Amino acid sequence: ALEALGVDSAASDPTLPAQIVSTGLPALLIPLRDPAALIPAVFSATRLAAALDGMVADSQALNCYLVSEHSPGHWVARSFALDTVGGEDPATGSAAGPLGAYLRERRGLQSLVVDQGVEMGEPSRLLVDTSDGVRVEGAVHISGTGTVSLPSTKDP
Repeated sequence: ALEALGVDSAASDPTLPAQIVSTGLPALLIPLRDPAALIPAVFSATRLAAALDGMVADSQALNCYLVSEHSPGHWVARSFALDTVGGEDPATGSAAGPLGAYLRERRGLQSLVVDQGVEMGEPSRLLVDTSDGVRVEGAVHISGTGTVSLPSTKDP
């Protein structure tokens, strides 16, 4: 999956193995040893589809979540998926929560900060707390609004 995103597989963190994680929406979590390794990642639907094929029942819905520790308790991330407009998501709470659970299990962390979306010009910050379950929160900005009109389901 790393090579499909243009990242050298040697960039993976040997102390934190890649793993499919989920709190409802599966993500392939790939820890990298250096935050700079996230920068050159690029989305290619064809290459990513081939790399993810067969990992889960519906690989089209599998996020590929690249993460790296910036400093203790502060992580940076990029999320790529085949079902995301443009292929990259600026803030992926459904992957940040499982990252928190993963790091609690492997490193004993109970809280962390995840910065994401910087490379795509949509910076976000997610706060993850696993001291009592898994809680993800963050601030958002409105990038658009709209109204949807649904057809009536009443009989004529």
